[in-house]
Amino acid sequence: MRVLTTIVIIYLGCTSAWGGELTFTFIGTESFHITAGKNTISSGFPYQSGAFGYMEYEMEDVPSTDGAICLITHVHTDHWNQQLFEELNGAKLIGPPSVTKRVDPDKVIEIDAGAAARLGDLDVLAVATPHNLAPDHYSYLVIWHGLRIYFPGDTETPAEILHRRDIDVMFITPWLIRTIERQNLTLDTEKLVVYHQKSDEEFPDFQNVIRMKQGEQFSVPYED
Repeated sequence: MRVLTTIVIIYLGCTSAWGGELTFTFIGTESFHITAGKNTISSGFPYQSGAFGYMEYEMEDVPSTDGAICLITHVHTDHWNQQLFEELNGAKLIGPPSVTKRVDPDKVIEIDAGAAARLGDLDVLAVATPHNLAPDHYSYLVIWHGLRIYFPGDTETPAEILHRRDIDVMFITPWLIRTIERQNLTLDTEKLVVYHQKSDEEFPDFQNVIRMKQGEQFSVPYED
């Protein structure tokens, strides 16, 4: 089943000293391919296509993950597939211990909860957050060319995402949208992008949240 067929470029934000851009491509579920042309992050990827009724994809439709940093929040199969990861060319893994423990240590970038790692031109901060039935779960703050990108993963509590400030691109799940909207709270982010939605799932139109189709892209410029 080929699903990643629609490509739409959306330019978000502006800057007076444009030096480049980060391009985000939606693969499916919580998976985004993010690149500045040199380094690449694959968030929530690879995962098992169609796991738990979430989005299917074909590997042939996924942008190149050669040398990518795979940012995995937890071990559930709609977020992690070790066999597929082993087949990626030169990919490195960041994830909680339940994800990394069975992977060749040479392919793992170790980050403890509450700690950050400098990886070339980007920084990754891992934050331990709760998620039902997961032995451990990380949310992530990525700082890349000065842009601040936040991935909450599957956590059910809004405490950590509400704590974040000055975010350029924040991802959010439908259940966090519902929880925060019911409490009349707001998030400190320039752009809010929903992920982990099912294709026909409905949720509130909260803070102009962006809903993407598989294969769609958006780009965010950064200053040189």
